[in-house]
Amino acid sequence: MLQIPELLAPAGDLERLRYAINYGADAVYCGLPEFGMRSAPANFTPEQLAEGVIYAHARGRKVYLTMNTLPTNEEADRLPEAIKAAAAAGVDAFHIDVMDGHFVPNISYGAPVLKCLHAAMPDVYYDVHLMISDPARYAADFARAGASLITFHLEAVPDTAEEVIAAIRAAGCQVGISIRPGTPVEAVFPYLGVVDLILVMSVEPGFGGQKFLPTTPTRIAAICAERTRRGCDTLIEVDGGINTETGPLCIAAGVDWLVAGSSLFHAMDPAAVVNVLHSK
Repeated sequence: MLQIPELLAPAGDLERLRYAINYGADAVYCGLPEFGMRSAPANFTPEQLAEGVIYAHARGRKVYLTMNTLPTNEEADRLPEAIKAAAAAGVDAFHIDVMDGHFVPNISYGAPVLKCLHAAMPDVYYDVHLMISDPARYAADFARAGASLITFHLEAVPDTAEEVIAAIRAAGCQVGISIRPGTPVEAVFPYLGVVDLILVMSVEPGFGGQKFLPTTPTRIAAICAERTRRGCDTLIEVDGGINTETGPLCIAAGVDWLVAGSSLFHAMDPAAVVNVLHSK
């Protein structure tokens, strides 16, 4: 029997959000107009969404931020412009977070959005981070859409990681494995030299703008030491709360790639942020 765990209601603005919750919705889904995130009629501003989340949480309800998998032409056009601006600032690659609302409590971009980006900027290196429960199933879709490297979470497939690695390789992409902050770093040691990249999450995956966890440099250093012991060249990447203060800490611990989101795209001068990170 199909079980529906929650009564979901669309919320196009703050008034509708309150109405849905007051009349029994277990959760509401809504969006932001920026970069394809929208609901009908999509009247939320970031400030109103924050107010709505507070209102819902105070009543024991949930709010999901959702994005249409296939954006309108206007929305699709704005994403490449943001990436072009970041590329002009000196960014080396682009990290695409893919969330399914199951492995993590959020929903984000699908393969069609990556396809739009790749069509507009085919020479960009797309580092695709699958925060989803069934990465093997979707590996080929993201490879066809333009992924250069596909990273999956070890926690999502603890018994079938080798099968996922094979599926991503068969799709023609480089392979990465990621671990959450609570997963012991020793869990990825067997994959050093097997995959191309190890992604260390420095926040809980699922939402941007979180604070960097201070235990992260120690975790990176442990993986780096094991990499040296094994004599392999697997890259180490870190994602979550990376800025001009936390980035250098990770670099000193031995990380190779930094993923910067909020600190870069919300910066008054993105090039200055990139320059600081490159200089370390």
